[in-house]
Amino acid sequence: MVKECTSSAELHLEVGLANTPEALRDELRNRLSTASPSEERGEVSPRALLRELRVLADAEGVIDSQTVRHHLKKKSVETPVDGLMEQAELEGLALRLENDRWMFFE
Repeated sequence: MVKECTSSAELHLEVGLANTPEALRDELRNRLSTASPSEERGEVSPRALLRELRVLADAEGVIDSQTVRHHLKKKSVETPVDGLMEQAELEGLALRLENDRWMFFE
């Protein structure tokens, strides 16, 4: 069975279903297909936000706090700019250039 998945969550679901006896698949699909509580509230994961911010960075991968703040506001996310970008630094995704400016690594 070959299926193309658009997200890791969908892949996880399909692998689980493929490894389940056929008689139980429909029940398992119903139980696993329900949206997670964060999806129901429309929350955006920090990792998704960082991917989006990387796209908004300039040609050198540099982004400033005003751009980050504007994007968070547009997404209705209440995460502090410094907190999100510190997470990016800790994960090795970005480097702080100076106060209020970061550079994303490729």
